[in-house]
Amino acid sequence: MACRELTDTGIAVVGTGEWPVAVLMRLGWSFEEATVMISGITGCMGVGPLTDRHRQRPALLVAPVLASQAMAGSGYVPHLYSISIKGVVVRDGKVLLLKNEREEWELPGGRIEPEETPEECVAREITEETQWPVNTGPILDTWIYYINAAERHVFIVTYGCYPDTDDEPVLSHEHKEVGLFRDDEIGGLNMPDGYKRSIMTWFAQLRAAESV
Repeated sequence: MACRELTDTGIAVVGTGEWPVAVLMRLGWSFEEATVMISGITGCMGVGPLTDRHRQRPALLVAPVLASQAMAGSGYVPHLYSISIKGVVVRDGKVLLLKNEREEWELPGGRIEPEETPEECVAREITEETQWPVNTGPILDTWIYYINAAERHVFIVTYGCYPDTDDEPVLSHEHKEVGLFRDDEIGGLNMPDGYKRSIMTWFAQLRAAESV
């Protein structure tokens, strides 16, 4: 099972495939530095020395080397966070949203499965929750969301996604309502600010692409 952890001191964390290297490269690391760092992680939270398989499909956990050393010497245990991969899907100028049991609007998406990339995860989850097939685009944002009702933190990753259907979205048993909203309606919705930020980022990127 993929490790789903984020350290207080750390850079990040999550998933399988080439994604951990990409996370570090987005933060300014070179490919060589990121690969060496990942390859050097051993013995952290049960992750042993990396095998050839890990190097071909890099580590399931990413954390700074200094953080790993500090934890080993101090007995520090990282906080464990759930991970949710979400997609911003815009069709005909409207974004696809779902209402959860907390009466909040949220982006479709969910938990990543073992041996699944984040891009595969978000496409699968969107289809399961709305019956919309999508093509996963670029990563938009990452942030920590504290759910008051559940008293827990969730590490959120958002991707821009391209719908591949003309059908209406179909509501699943996982949510109470499905809706399509213009960008000027987003500010008034009961929705975490991180989702709103990701939505506006994707609207802006789509408009910029259209103007080229």
